[in-house]
Amino acid sequence: MTKKALRTKLDDEAYLLLIGVLMTILLQSSSAAITTTLAALSTQTINLEQTLVLVIGQNIGTVATAVLAAIGGTTSRKENCCCSCDF
Repeated sequence: MTKKALRTKLDDEAYLLLIGVLMTILLQSSSAAITTTLAALSTQTINLEQTLVLVIGQNIGTVATAVLAAIGGTTSRKENCCCSCDF
């Protein structure tokens, strides 16, 4: 694999990771985002490697959603956010 091909592949994976994060933040549900991704995989719209990167991004998005929910929240909400981030 050439350097240019490797760079393109890494850029594509970073882009997919970002899409996964945004999907979860917008849908407010990692389960819905993962279900949507698995539906795309089953129809062969995306391949397995792309699915795995999207799911990782969606899991990161779950933590981002918890952090957004904790902003300006009560102490217990902030503690819950810390637990989500540690998990």
